[in-house]
Amino acid sequence: MPSFATGIGSWWASRYRRPAAWIRPGVGPAAVGQDAGSSRLRQALNFFFRGAARFLPGAVAPRHVTDRGQAHFVDGKGGEGIFHLVAGEKNISSILEQSTQFETTRVMAQEYLPAIRLGDKRILLLEGEPIGALLRVPADAEVRANLHVGGRAEKAQLNEADREIIRRLGPVLKREGLFFVGIDVIGDRLTEINLTSPMGIQEINALDGTCLEVLVIDAVEARLAGRA
Repeated sequence: MPSFATGIGSWWASRYRRPAAWIRPGVGPAAVGQDAGSSRLRQALNFFFRGAARFLPGAVAPRHVTDRGQAHFVDGKGGEGIFHLVAGEKNISSILEQSTQFETTRVMAQEYLPAIRLGDKRILLLEGEPIGALLRVPADAEVRANLHVGGRAEKAQLNEADREIIRRLGPVLKREGLFFVGIDVIGDRLTEINLTSPMGIQEINALDGTCLEVLVIDAVEARLAGRA
C-alpha cells in the first residue's frame, strides 16, 4: 500500500505536473510558515501586541478602547468569539468571563473601526512580499466580515496605506521566519497578523484568475533546494 506521503506526492504531480519536492526521500519534511513552532508564534504575537505600534506608528488599530470596541480570542479563527462592545455595555463582565475562560486565556481588545462597513482587506504575504489581496465585506446585520458568517468576497487592490504597512512590516516577518502570512487591514489600519492558516488563496484565484498556490510551492521548493 502506498504511503500517505507518496499518495499526496502523486496527487500533486498529477495536478500541477511537478514533483512534490518537499517530501522527497532523504530531505525530510519542510516546515515553512511557522517553522519553529510555538516559539515563533509567541514571538509574533509578542511583536504584534507590544511592538507593532512602534514599527508602524499610526497604522495599527488602537488597543486603547474608548466608547466603542471589540474583543476576541487571540488564538481563534474565522471570527470566532468576536464581541462588539459599546460604552455602558451591561454584559461586559459576563462577556469577559466567557472570552477569557475565567481569566485563563488571553483576549485582544481593539477600537471599533467604522471602516469595517467598507470591508476587511486580507493581504497574503510570501516571505514578506504581497502576492494577492481580497476584500471581505460584512453582511448588513454583522460586524464580522469573515466569509463563513456571511461576508462577501470582492476584488481588492493595494493602496498606498497598504503598501506602507507591508514595506515596514514585511522585513520583520521575514526576519522572524514567518514564511506565509495573512495580514488584515481595515481602512488604513493593520488589525491582525494571521499565522497558522492564512485564508484567501482560493478566493483570490477565483476573483483574479491567478494560481497563487504555485507561487507558494515554488518558494517551498526553492527553500528545499537550499537544504539538499
